[in-house]
Amino acid sequence: MCSAVSHFGDKRLDTAGSFIHDRLVKVGPRGISVRSLGGNRAGEVRTSRFLRNEKVTVEKVVSQAANFQPSGQTDIAMQR
Repeated sequence: MCSAVSHFGDKRLDTAGSFIHDRLVKVGPRGISVRSLGGNRAGEVRTSRFLRNEKVTVEKVVSQAANFQPSGQTDIAMQR
């Protein structure tokens, strides 16, 4: 899990954000729904709670994703 992906000011949110990032990387385009992104019931609940948290905004998620620099890579492409 890459903890450098999210910085929401709360360790639990940071961990959940990293979980979601890792799952998106793993499942790719199939990770569009909360169910497929979560992987199992616990992951589904975790993902839903993260996305419903008032500290998690679209702007914050996009900002974190834009600032993320994977190890050994220099470019990031985002599609909206």
